[in-house]
Amino acid sequence: MIKKVMRSRWLVAGMVMAVSTCLVSKAQAGSFTDFESFALGSVNGQGGWSATNANIDQGVVDDGTGNQVWRISNAVTGSSFGDMPFAPRPGGIPSLPLDPTNSMPNEFAGEGSTGATYNRYFTEFDFQSATGAAQAGLSITLSPDNGSGGRQGFVDIEDTGSSLEIITYDVDSSGNFVGPTTISTGLSYTDWHTLGIEVLFMDGVENDVVNYYVNNSLVYSGTSWEQFYAIHQPALQPLGVPVQTTLFRVSGTAATGTLGGGLYIDNVLTEVNNVNAVPEPSSMVLLGIGMVGLAGYGMRRRKQRQAAA
Repeated sequence: MIKKVMRSRWLVAGMVMAVSTCLVSKAQAGSFTDFESFALGSVNGQGGWSATNANIDQGVVDDGTGNQVWRISNAVTGSSFGDMPFAPRPGGIPSLPLDPTNSMPNEFAGEGSTGATYNRYFTEFDFQSATGAAQAGLSITLSPDNGSGGRQGFVDIEDTGSSLEIITYDVDSSGNFVGPTTISTGLSYTDWHTLGIEVLFMDGVENDVVNYYVNNSLVYSGTSWEQFYAIHQPALQPLGVPVQTTLFRVSGTAATGTLGGGLYIDNVLTEVNNVNAVPEPSSMVLLGIGMVGLAGYGMRRRKQRQAAA
């Protein structure tokens, strides 16, 4: 049986401080899921997860090694948001997720205008192909989200026919989407990989930073979607959009051949906290030093998986 290693939220915060010279406060909210205590079947309603669209091809399964994971494919897709799978939300589901000032500001990260208590969102999880082979059309997207489809970033894990790759879209100064940008490619079907997304919210215009990490290395820094809301949805989102959870969404063309397959997801961490300073571009040279620690940690964790299998 694979040994699960629960990572500490303080370790993640400490590593972020080391690599970006940010000062991370201890006040934070978050959740961690390794699926071991979950019942097999739909993840909906278990451990704070929601996935109310019963047609989506997803569920908690044994990955064949005695390790419980969550499996999701895009064999069934939809254009909706609220009924798609969401990771646990700190503090539970607020009554007014679009306006944390009037619901749960202590459970959101966003710019000061939103009323959110925190200015940093972070999520990280492990993923692997559920079949160990090519799955034509496989595409699973995920985003930092406010709990009802208000996103502040986007990645798509896709199957190229020979490996997995990850793409993203940025938002330009006119509020239009730019991309896709491939941030990681050539990811093996048979290995576990780690994906992390960090959003650093800064008061002001067009200055939020979204960092993407693959296998414990920073692979890309992009924009949040603040300009999209400011330019295209000013009446709907006049204060901006804070986030508190991770949306796993299957949309677009359904890949029917992925039914019962897709991706395995494990060790899902979601947290919101504060940073007192955001790294200047010149400080990014420190990333190589800081990431040595993260890479070593990830390597030890993967070795523990392999050794215990």
